[in-house]
Amino acid sequence: DTGEMVRGLAASADFPIYYYKTGFRGPAESRNFALEVCRGEVVAFIDSDCVATPGWIEKGVALLQGATGLVQGKTVPNPAQKRRVLEKTVNVTEEGPRYETCNIFYLKEALDKVGRFSPEYIAFGYPYFGEDIDLAWKVKGAGYGSAFSEEVLVYHHVFEVSFWRWLTEPRN
Repeated sequence: DTGEMVRGLAASADFPIYYYKTGFRGPAESRNFALEVCRGEVVAFIDSDCVATPGWIEKGVALLQGATGLVQGKTVPNPAQKRRVLEKTVNVTEEGPRYETCNIFYLKEALDKVGRFSPEYIAFGYPYFGEDIDLAWKVKGAGYGSAFSEEVLVYHHVFEVSFWRWLTEPRN
């Protein structure tokens, strides 16, 4: 019922909310579509298995000043969840080098300049990733600066995984 929920939120919001349902394969193609239709000067990425802390947007946007084209925030396992011996989660406590899109802000101008997410990552689809790494390094290579903030904080879901998945996950 996502569409119905979003329409309900949009009806009472003080700002425009748009909802698009697509059939794209993998994150790169979906994110490029979002970049085509977005209207702002700043693009904030957060994953569906993450929870932003209060003030997340304001803190991330505030750091995009001058020549800074991207801001990576701190991402840690959700403290409300039980940690497991065999788990999958994300833990980002310093800048780069992977620049995960689970918690990152970009100037839209920088993304438009570098051509957005590369098509070779769209062709691969799940389970191959790397489009977020590629994008950040293209932005940095285009001369934009970057910043990291512990205050731009996101909690990532902790997934229990099988022994086989735990062994094979690092190759992704």
